[in-house]
Amino acid sequence: MNIFEYLQSRVAGIDIVKIDTYHIFYRKSLGQRIYNSQPGEVVPQNLIGAGHNEMNLFLNEMPVKPETLASIPMSDFAYLKIFPTFIGAVGGGSGGALAVYTKKGFETNKNSSKAFHIVSYQGYSIIKEFYYPDYSISKIINNENDKRATLLWQANTYINDVNAKIPIRFYNNDHTTAYKIVIEGITDDGKLLRIEKIIK
Repeated sequence: MNIFEYLQSRVAGIDIVKIDTYHIFYRKSLGQRIYNSQPGEVVPQNLIGAGHNEMNLFLNEMPVKPETLASIPMSDFAYLKIFPTFIGAVGGGSGGALAVYTKKGFETNKNSSKAFHIVSYQGYSIIKEFYYPDYSISKIINNENDKRATLLWQANTYINDVNAKIPIRFYNNDHTTAYKIVIEGITDDGKLLRIEKIIK
């Protein structure tokens, strides 16, 4: 069993078509018949995508082809993430993304019979506005201490220029003197990035 066969039988919304290689889709339209071809079987071309974009595949944050993931033993995988949409990826990311991570060195166990435990986290697909107080409004000023740990969450930020500067404004809490900045995103060519920095 490879990773695609594993996901097809265990993760709701994953549709996989195999014609020479694997074509992976997430949450395709209801009622569409999905084929998993056998050697010599002819699958109608109109059923491969049917207007839906394929998922973008990543191995340890690097873009890969389906056959690469299919060739890796299940026991070598540590965990995976499924993103319903993936802004900046090929096709606008509407097909979603599958990010897979392998174990490191001594963590790999070739004799392991199970590679994943499927856990569903609720809320990742729901867009909610991040709340932070606006102290310029006098009615929210009170005598309670501001103990917020996260001061600002700014999503869907796009940068077109190489050295672009994006100003950000936020109100500090009542105790922080050093700030941890975390930047996550994706480049124009589909590479994931994460940057952390402490500013005092």
